[in-house]
Amino acid sequence: MELIIIALLVIAIVLYILSFFKADRVTDLERNIEELSMQHIQDIYQLKRQVRILEEELLTPEQASFAKIHPNPTGEPVTKVNEILKNQVISLYQQGLSIEEISVRSTLPHNDIISIIQTN
Repeated sequence: MELIIIALLVIAIVLYILSFFKADRVTDLERNIEELSMQHIQDIYQLKRQVRILEEELLTPEQASFAKIHPNPTGEPVTKVNEILKNQVISLYQQGLSIEEISVRSTLPHNDIISIIQTN
């Protein structure tokens, strides 16, 4: 009888020690869920940013037509460049694009692009 109790005690100790080395499935699952959540948040952020950029590009022609109707006292059209467009111009310039390419992509006149680049 004593031999059975000692054997069971030894087996319990060995199983207890082995339990520390076994991979925890719950931890792996939590890590995977966290990674998926972060990826989902990043995707949402990128989509929102792209929508904002598209909205600004759609608003730009309206601003340009407004500037043609209401010129400033010097005779040049007044164009209000949005912060998003400024950031886009700076980003494109830092990527090494020429002013003509930036003008095509941002639908801004050359003078505005040059002034944005010079202020930054």
